[in-house]
Amino acid sequence: MPPQGPSGQSELFARYVYAAPLAQGKRVLEIGAVASTFGLSALLLVKRGAASVVACDEPAEAVKRAERALTSPQLSFAADYRSLEAASFDLLLFADLSRLPPDPDGLETVLRLLDRGGYLLGAVALSSPSLSQHEEISSRLSKYFSSIQQVRFTLASGASLEADGGGDHRFDSSLAGPVDPAQVLLLAGERPARLPSAAWIQLPPEVAGVAGGQDRIRALEAEVHEARVELVDRQAEAHELSRQLAKLHKGKGGTKSGSSRELAAALEVAHEQLKRAAGELRRALDESSRLRQQLSDAEARIEQESSQRAGLAVRVAEARSERSAREAQLSEAKAEVESTVNELAQRDVRLAELTTRAETAEAALEKSVRRLAVAEAEQQRLTEDRKQLASAVESQVARLERERDEAVQALTVERERTKRLVEALERETARATAQESARAAAEASLAGERARLHSLELSANAAREEASSFERQVQGLMREIASVSEEKAELERKLSSEKLERARLERARSSPQGEPG
Repeated sequence: MPPQGPSGQSELFARYVYAAPLAQGKRVLEIGAVASTFGLSALLLVKRGAASVVACDEPAEAVKRAERALTSPQLSFAADYRSLEAASFDLLLFADLSRLPPDPDGLETVLRLLDRGGYLLGAVALSSPSLSQHEEISSRLSKYFSSIQQVRFTLASGASLEADGGGDHRFDSSLAGPVDPAQVLLLAGERPARLPSAAWIQLPPEVAGVAGGQDRIRALEAEVHEARVELVDRQAEAHELSRQLAKLHKGKGGTKSGSSRELAAALEVAHEQLKRAAGELRRALDESSRLRQQLSDAEARIEQESSQRAGLAVRVAEARSERSAREAQLSEAKAEVESTVNELAQRDVRLAELTTRAETAEAALEKSVRRLAVAEAEQQRLTEDRKQLASAVESQVARLERERDEAVQALTVERERTKRLVEALERETARATAQESARAAAEASLAGERARLHSLELSANAAREEASSFERQVQGLMREIASVSEEKAELERKLSSEKLERARLERARSSPQGEPG
């Protein structure tokens, strides 16, 4: 059962709420509170804005249980603060300053953990045997800190009334009467901390009831102690009177005198007082037992609720861990989706580039096809021209050969005629002269025919050379057509590959959109 003293839940939670401004954004070390609060006080500091909290306590099992139950990135647990790194904390919180190491070396071991400009806060119970213990601790701390602030801590029950619209806040303790503080908070640092001069922190009703029951039990215990002291005194007086009465009876033979009657009356009075004191003692003991039972029931309820809260804290921590895991999975899924979207965008860009390249290739292919068609038409035209030229050359050669044959035949005939003419010349001089003229004319005609035949041969050679040139051009065009055909086939293969890649990318892009986020 968690204690309700300087390190109990009610005092610690109220104390941490009051000192929350000191912990906001700071590195906090809590010492001696894990066993009494199940680590929930350290978790409260995290929720109140502490940058990080390390909770230390001696019961290793309590530390392990709290470490298993509570999970937070800013919260950690340790069984021994002496192994922690020096100057690694801005605020040291002691659940009970009476647990400070009594020797200077031990105290310096604790204070070495505090960074420059940090604070130390703790409580000293005023119900301790030495009511000046807080003065002694304050004196010890003043050797290391230039500022020691004291805050009176009182547990009280009351009612909270709040009007709509807000307004001034007022604290009235007139109905409760004078209430002594239960603790003194000591806040040590290099300079005074700016904290509220007074604070009213509402506690759960069962905590306030337990605090009031403890005060009532302490008062009853004091009354019982006084009643016991008085009963012992009365018993001693009765025993002394009984002894004196027995002595008088023995000395005077059992005859009652005035002195003995006075002693008997005094003895009866003492017995009556003793009975009344015993009755008051029994009533006080019964009231104390009843209040102790109520306190035990209240503490049992608080322990049960604390266990339930610890269980709830465990479930909340598990839920938060699961939520964090799901958020991490969601973040990973979002990152994967974003990566997929980026990849799809990149693929779209690449697809657009490939489409542009494919369109360019298609245009080039179409241009090449047109060029090929033109080349094929040109080749067909050249073939036709070559055929026509070859036919014309063959016709001209055949004509020239026929003309040559005819000229040779004519020449032969003319030679025979010339021979006949020469023979006739001998016979006829006049006729020979005419025949000579005719022969000269025939020779001139033959020379012209020879020149014409030579020109026709030159034309035939030129035609052959032109045909050969046309054949070379046709062969070049055929090679160009073959190259264009290969380029066309390559472009068609690339276009087909790009179309397949585009279809695959469109299927990949449409697939994640259909899946749930």
